[in-house]
Amino acid sequence: MTESPDTKDAATAFIQRVENLDNRELAQLRRACGDRLKDRTSVLWFVGVVRGAAPEEVAFLVATLLAQYKTQTIRSGGHSWRGPSPDAPDWHANVGDAWRLATRDAQPGASIRRRMHILLDSSIDPDGGGDLPYRLRQMVRYLAARGIGLDWPQLLRDLRRWNYPDRPVQKAWARAYFSPQDVQSNP
Repeated sequence: MTESPDTKDAATAFIQRVENLDNRELAQLRRACGDRLKDRTSVLWFVGVVRGAAPEEVAFLVATLLAQYKTQTIRSGGHSWRGPSPDAPDWHANVGDAWRLATRDAQPGASIRRRMHILLDSSIDPDGGGDLPYRLRQMVRYLAARGIGLDWPQLLRDLRRWNYPDRPVQKAWARAYFSPQDVQSNP
């Protein structure tokens, strides 16, 4: 299922609104990461930022994850995906791509791969509950510490589709992380 240009534009516009929040608002989002919007009355102002880009709890999760990057990093654009881009015009980096990049030089071990397995099996409830927000917060902090950004509009679109029955987002993330990238065809 492809998304309309309007949906893509709404996601991009939402991320731009979050990036343009003032330092105090970003700090409030940073502290709220892992919480549900309904449990954080100090950030109820956030509902005015969403403007229909996604369900409020999903938008709140993405905004709090983005805020895990230092404000200076956000202002300079260092929180956004800077990795290689295939020739496909509609290609967007996902969490699997970023996690692969972040862990490529790590000592190969079960714990790094296990984090991805656990993430792919995580859940998010319509009210923002579930273990996905916690798992994503851990991974985003790991990415931020290594200077690896995310394609934030793509993350918003992915999380809107997280609970689809055929699990297209989880499959795309798994494909990006677990598929061999250096496979060369034999002539």
